[in-house]
Amino acid sequence: MASTHAISQAFEVASRTLEKQITPHAAKHCIGCLSLEVCKTPDEHKAWSMNMGHESEEVTDQYKKHLRSYKNLSEERVVEIFEQFDQAAENESEIGIDDKDFMLRYLMRDSKPGTEEYERGENLVDEHRERQKAKKREVMHKQTDDDDGDDVIE
Repeated sequence: MASTHAISQAFEVASRTLEKQITPHAAKHCIGCLSLEVCKTPDEHKAWSMNMGHESEEVTDQYKKHLRSYKNLSEERVVEIFEQFDQAAENESEIGIDDKDFMLRYLMRDSKPGTEEYERGENLVDEHRERQKAKKREVMHKQTDDDDGDDVIE
């Protein structure tokens, strides 16, 4: 498994077995965050960083930023974000796991404005919101049609 394609395929197979999609990016992010709990000394932190393939400890330190932003995220906002994901899950082909990752990083303000990642996340969130608005309009229209009095029995 020397190529990234082979690694992605392995994650895909494992995801099917677990019935939950997990990406290599998500796994590496989890491992990076775990370092903040496990590493107690500078040497341990350096070794962990090197093992992750990071050129410097500053790269690994980026996970601290992610954890701070997670802690600053209100519980209501977390619920709102995951409700959006749940709504999207109703149509599984609507949003893939990588796109959800872009959306989450955009919503949590982890991506930098002007970057490709930010633009993709912003576009995905906007598209998703437009689809949700259209669905709501469709439901309201259907309710209006149902309430027009045609089904009243006299």
